[in-house]
Amino acid sequence: MDVLIWAVVGAALGWLAGHVALLVPTGDWSRPSTFLLRLRTELKFEHVLGALLGAVSITLAYAGRSGSWDFLATSFFVLLLTSVLLVDLRHHLVYPVMPFLGFLSSLILNPIGGEVGFLSSLTAGAAAAGAFFALFLLGILLFRVQALGFGDVLLALMIGGMAGLPLMPAALFLGTIIGAVASLGLVILRRKSLSEYIPFGSGMCLAAIIILIARGG
Repeated sequence: MDVLIWAVVGAALGWLAGHVALLVPTGDWSRPSTFLLRLRTELKFEHVLGALLGAVSITLAYAGRSGSWDFLATSFFVLLLTSVLLVDLRHHLVYPVMPFLGFLSSLILNPIGGEVGFLSSLTAGAAAAGAFFALFLLGILLFRVQALGFGDVLLALMIGGMAGLPLMPAALFLGTIIGAVASLGLVILRRKSLSEYIPFGSGMCLAAIIILIARGG
């Protein structure tokens, strides 16, 4: 029964995360009247996918962390990652406020949850961001193109902080695999060309959600 309750709660919170993702680019997420009006009257792809991700992720997180502070921290991380994922899918952007919020919250919530310490989150976040920033610069210096967007650097900071050590490399590696497979699939299906933008950050967020849930399993 508890699992069913958390599935419903996760779906509702995921719906809200999708709604935030829909409104962040317009600034309407910070206007309560507009936020509530559009919440009552709109049904978009972001709402449905957010509800699905929220229900599945929070139910699985609860099953592995029943009643613990780590469950609450993981749930917050998952919902924030869901919003970032949906924003990237829709708008092909990573808004800096979201990964910075995620990283700062990881420094507070991870030690409270007990799974990951403060230094682990700080070190993993800094190392992940440093590695991705090096790739960002390398692409510009050697190939005169951005192999990664700077938003991906900020995502690495957030995901590293949330996953901590030693899971940060696994989260980033899995994110790279998911992003590459999705990109290849879109190109094969002719939904995208190699010259078009492919939301790599969405794969990173999905990988982080999987790693965070598996961490408590």
